Amino acid sequence: LMALAVATAVAGAALSLNGVLRGWAWYSPVLSTVLTVAFTMAGLRALRWRSVFVTAGALAALVLILTFTFFRPHSIIGFIPSGATMTQL
Repeated sequence: LMALAVATAVAGAALSLNGVLRGWAWYSPVLSTVLTVAFTMAGLRALRWRSVFVTAGALAALVLILTFTFFRPHSIIGFIPSGATMTQL
């Protein structure tokens, strides 16, 4: 429940960027990234992992979802960063 509240707050705050960015095409990647990281953290907390591992898991989830979203053709099986991903970055 807390993860949903945090994800809603962050995704809601991102809505204010619509005045700066043209159109709504940018919002889908934002929403998928926020939800992925928030629910990864919630899952790891539910498993009672130590906070350092929850943080590391959230960072790993962030890297994987950003690779999947923006560098899919240049990654391993679509979401694992590779040397080609770093070149594109």
